[in-house]
Amino acid sequence: MERKIVRRFVSRAALITPFSWLEKMSAQPMIFPFYHVVSNYNLPYISNIYPIVSEKQFRNDLEFLLSYYTPATFSDVIQFVQGRRKPGKPSFFLTIDDGFAQCETVIAPVLKELGIEATFFVNPAFIDNQVISHRQKISFILEKYAGANKTEKIAIAKITGVQTHNTKSNISSLKKLNAGNISIIDEIADVLEIDFGKLTTEFKPYLSLRALKKLHYEGFHIGSHGFDHKEFQLMQPSEMKQQIEESFSWLETHLKIEKRIFSFPFTDHNISLSFFEYLQNEANVLLSFGTAGLKYDSASRHIQRIPAEMHGFTSLRQILKAEYLYYLAKKPVNKNLIVRK
Repeated sequence: MERKIVRRFVSRAALITPFSWLEKMSAQPMIFPFYHVVSNYNLPYISNIYPIVSEKQFRNDLEFLLSYYTPATFSDVIQFVQGRRKPGKPSFFLTIDDGFAQCETVIAPVLKELGIEATFFVNPAFIDNQVISHRQKISFILEKYAGANKTEKIAIAKITGVQTHNTKSNISSLKKLNAGNISIIDEIADVLEIDFGKLTTEFKPYLSLRALKKLHYEGFHIGSHGFDHKEFQLMQPSEMKQQIEESFSWLETHLKIEKRIFSFPFTDHNISLSFFEYLQNEANVLLSFGTAGLKYDSASRHIQRIPAEMHGFTSLRQILKAEYLYYLAKKPVNKNLIVRK
């Protein structure tokens, strides 16, 4: 919560600060923006969780990036992590999380047109749309909740344990549900008469295996986002390791990927240094990625990324201005490094 409040204040200050000054003063050799989906249509399995970037805005974001930065290759990223990148114009490397169908139909065509490399991080459990993530279920629930009657809202409040039955409290409790609450999520769906199987068949949120193979064939990097998008910070180490091994086993079997690249679903907050050592030394993960914004990390070969979809912002330019100013504000007190224990 503190981070959100500070960033909101910083974002206002960033509006009046020239971008070129912020970029120069922060002296970042490479930045890592990431998206989830790009679409010109409302997607009820996403729109209630985070903002959806339109294709026009996505193009504007990329054109903005290309005007200030050089698009990095995956080899550039490796050199950056190894400290071998030569000084020069700052660069960016793009990643896309969750493996939604628009990766093939919208995002990849734009990236190919503009000559931009990217990595797509996917959850094998959802490829071919047999099941969907608990987060997509929650978004569907929030969509239906808007038209729920009083009896349904009271029932939902009882299931989630909310003492008051007002809409704001219910919505807040719904958004806090996680993978450990799947039985609660399904019970709420029953109250609202939501058939997730039918919705999954109707919307087909995720990539098919055919589409994923196409992206891989076209030269895009494919990495693991965990097997089924559960929150790593809520798991025991053995469960986290199982997520890693199952997801990479699937990717290596179906795509014959040669480099193991991983991005944490949700966040890497409170993930121990020993788990990063496991990723590198036992799981042979070449690079891993977090979502903490413009920060460094004490775990080697782990890169923090900048979310490109944030409420209250209308463009990546605005987000980066806020990130740069936030970074500069914390620099004097050495608060830009995540220290793992």
